[in-house]
Amino acid sequence: PLMSVISPNADAVRTARYRSVGRRVWCDTDLPAPLIESLRTGDMDRVLFSATPLQVKDRCVVGRYQTEGHTFLVKRHAWGGLGRTFRSAFREPPSARCARTGTYLHGLGVRTPKPRGTVDFRLGPWNYRSYLVSDYVEGIPLYQCIRFGTQTELELRHLARQVAQLWQQMITLDVSHND
Repeated sequence: PLMSVISPNADAVRTARYRSVGRRVWCDTDLPAPLIESLRTGDMDRVLFSATPLQVKDRCVVGRYQTEGHTFLVKRHAWGGLGRTFRSAFREPPSARCARTGTYLHGLGVRTPKPRGTVDFRLGPWNYRSYLVSDYVEGIPLYQCIRFGTQTELELRHLARQVAQLWQQMITLDVSHND
C-alpha cells in the first residue's frame, strides 16, 4: 500500500497514513513498531485477542494491550445489521469518528485518552470492521465509584463538582456523546 507521512506541526506528533483498496490506516509514528505493523497489515485481531479483555459485546470488543512499557486501549467495531450496513456507506467509520473527536477534545484540553491509530476495512463503500488504538488511562467507572465506593459525603460532593465542570465544558464546546 501507498504510504505518506504528514509533516508535524508545532502541536502534533508525526502521523502516517496507509491506504489500499480494502483498508485505510492512520497512526502516530511513535507507537511501538509491532503495533504500527499490525495496524498497517490489518492484523489487529491478533493484537486484540492477546490483550486483556475489558468489554465483549456483539459488535464491539475492547481490550487493554501492553507492549514495550506502554499500555493501550484497543477497540474493535464490527459490521451490524442491514440498517447499519446501509448507513456505513454514508458515514465515517466508527474508529475514525472516535479518533477525530478524541483528538479534537484532547487538543482543547478535555482530559480524554489520546487516539493513537485507526484501521478500517472496507468492501466498496461499506465499512465492515474498524479498530481504534488509544492511550489507556487507569481508572474505575463513575457508576462503580459512586455505587460501591467508600467516599465520604464531602468527597462525593467534590466528585459531583468535577463531573458538573466537565459537563459544562462539553456544553460550552457544543459536544455531545449521544449515549
